[in-house]
Amino acid sequence: MRSFVLLILILLASLVHGLSLVELWSYNVGGRIRALAFSSNGKLGVVSPSGNCVYIIDREGNLHSQKCNVGTVYDVSYCCNKFGFVNWDRRVYLYDLDNEEWNSIEIDLSYGQSLSLSSEGILVCGLTNCELINYDGAKVWEDQTGALRSPSHYEDLWYIPGDSYLFIVRNVDGTIVKKLRFDPFDEIISDSICRTYLAVGTSSHLYLTTISDNPLEPVVLWSVSGLLGVNDIAFSPDCKYLAVTDSYHRKLVIYDNKGDLVAEKSFNYFVDSVAWWYDRIAIGLDDGTIIVYKVEGYTPPLLTATTTETTTSTDSCPCTTVTVTSTTTYTTTVENVTKTITITTTSVINNTDTTTYNTTAVSPTTIVKNVTNTTTYTTTELAPTTMVLSNTTVTTTQILTTETLIKIPAPTLIALLGGALIRRKE
Repeated sequence: MRSFVLLILILLASLVHGLSLVELWSYNVGGRIRALAFSSNGKLGVVSPSGNCVYIIDREGNLHSQKCNVGTVYDVSYCCNKFGFVNWDRRVYLYDLDNEEWNSIEIDLSYGQSLSLSSEGILVCGLTNCELINYDGAKVWEDQTGALRSPSHYEDLWYIPGDSYLFIVRNVDGTIVKKLRFDPFDEIISDSICRTYLAVGTSSHLYLTTISDNPLEPVVLWSVSGLLGVNDIAFSPDCKYLAVTDSYHRKLVIYDNKGDLVAEKSFNYFVDSVAWWYDRIAIGLDDGTIIVYKVEGYTPPLLTATTTETTTSTDSCPCTTVTVTSTTTYTTTVENVTKTITITTTSVINNTDTTTYNTTAVSPTTIVKNVTNTTTYTTTELAPTTMVLSNTTVTTTQILTTETLIKIPAPTLIALLGGALIRRKE
């Protein structure tokens, strides 16, 4: 009877809150996790100041890349297919997801506390000042603000959480156009922007404001008190929910954009950072653990996927090797705001057939093969599966859910059958 009552209470709590968190994987780097940032395709940038390394972890919880001997790193940000990390040793480290290469930019010693990447450049901040640099390291401007955590960018403005004030700064020249104070006794620690929502976290409050009418005059929609250290805030992709660290209560709390609590989770350690990607939430704990959860009860925006297959060869045919390049573009649109992710996979395939082709030279490096029968190749990348190549480039479009996107592999079979191309996904 007691077990039955407990089950009913758990179900009722789930119904009241609306969302639940299901752990997918965890990873420990051995030191406090101060900052997290997701890329547009789900890789996770991780900062642990005591570890002397920065990390990039893939969607399945495996280490994708790391860079060590980087000193005391305090913040991570993502934009434009790049991760950025800043430290107190005069460096911004950039990891380019396109070519999977690391490089660094030298900065002034004063700007090692936080950073934020945007298409306009990199904003790096210390405790009492900030500086905008371009991706070559050239200074655009500097100001006298300072930020404890990553500033947020909206149109031509920066919103910088600067301890006593939230500074609003013009991107073009660094002019401070507004200073906002939410509570005279609260330290402003963090902020986050999703479309026209601006969330602000302080030492004891969470505020949700709107900047739709005037970006210089945020209007408070609601606030929550009784928190203890809102060190980080992450919006869901559609801006309907906010994941918030109640750091020193050792909790993660999730509110909807009406101000209702929809989920919460307690931990044995301080919760210092949070990031949200589609239906995945990552949290960073004070003991060095990153945990990634699936958000049950939340449906992220649908994605439209367009896949283009091209077959190229630098040899005459019959070919000794064939290169197949698969480019998949995922597009999601929510309330007329469109974001695009492009993933390119290249496979070198060994020919196991001696079929003779009639070839047409499209360019010096591209040959279109006019195949008179089905030809099978074995791919080293996807072994032991096989691929059957058609004689042309084809584009297909389908609607994917987030779950499909996360599990979707590269195409494993292409068949030429009666002039129609049939694709099968694993």
